[in-house]
Amino acid sequence: MTEARVGLEQLVVDFFGRVRAGDRVGARALWAPDAVWHITGSHHLTGDHRIDAYLDLLGEWFRDHPDYRGEWVSSQSHGDDFVVVHARTTGGDRPGTATVLLVYRVADGLLQEGWALFADPRYPA
Repeated sequence: MTEARVGLEQLVVDFFGRVRAGDRVGARALWAPDAVWHITGSHHLTGDHRIDAYLDLLGEWFRDHPDYRGEWVSSQSHGDDFVVVHARTTGGDRPGTATVLLVYRVADGLLQEGWALFADPRYPA
């Protein structure tokens, strides 16, 4: 694995770490100014969110779901532009475990765009 690929995955790890620590400013600093996060599916969170709105959404989600947990199953860089994370989550709005792929596009050392692709499109768990 090249140093650039390790760096791409570390950027995503750092983002999650900052979000979970409540470091909104630090998490925001890892994203480009015009970044967009896309949530797929057919639930109330579905849509395209500018990064500041996405960080607001995450803050509300963690506040409303204190038992929410994510398990990082695997991650892989693809070229020098993308990171794909396979995760499982529990403690959300639905009972059970949700399987999700998180795709991040990276350029110029910043997260530029991301997608959450849920195995069950009705809702994240």
